[in-house]
Amino acid sequence: MESNVRMKVIYPCTILHIRKYLKSKAFKITETYNMYLEKTLPFIKSLPEERTLWVTKILNKQAEQDDVIILDEDEKDGFVLLPDSKWDRTNMTNMYLLAISKCPIICIRELSSDHIPLLKNIKSKTEEIVKGKYGIEADQLRMFVHYHPSYYHFHVHIVHCDVEPTKAMIAGHSHLLDDIIDLLSIDSNIFKNRALTFYLNESHPLLTLLKRQE
Repeated sequence: MESNVRMKVIYPCTILHIRKYLKSKAFKITETYNMYLEKTLPFIKSLPEERTLWVTKILNKQAEQDDVIILDEDEKDGFVLLPDSKWDRTNMTNMYLLAISKCPIICIRELSSDHIPLLKNIKSKTEEIVKGKYGIEADQLRMFVHYHPSYYHFHVHIVHCDVEPTKAMIAGHSHLLDDIIDLLSIDSNIFKNRALTFYLNESHPLLTLLKRQE
């Protein structure tokens, strides 16, 4: 008898993991670019390097190399594509991949039109490999970027469009890759010129910092 139950084990488990999976209230924040510079960016820079050490190891070919689907080593426009731990790697309609930029971009706020080649490279090469490897067409993919992300090294989420949406995929948390490319082609500094509205859980350490400044 087959079971449809999936269990995820996280070890070692930190307080950040516990906060992520605890049910908590969410609050709306509208962050201006000045708020980003004065509050958010110092917060990001204060985070220990260990938070993104696993990313560094993947990019430096020190970890998870057997899982790598694409390794584009161009320092400006390169990226690594690999399966997300959320995917069981068998059910194609639950496909979930991550594209991690080689370039040390912190988050969507740091993007400009100079990064359009990187974003288009991620889009085109991912679409090509996913069709060839998994038989999934480009119009069946959802590519998006989180703000705020769970870790501050620029990455793109790629999922099958039939994946059941989670809170992380809804408005106020995710930005479609196609929209990001289009916005940057209109205004190179769009993510520096506009406010971004998003939702933070009450346990997020940024919430107090940003609500104090609103």
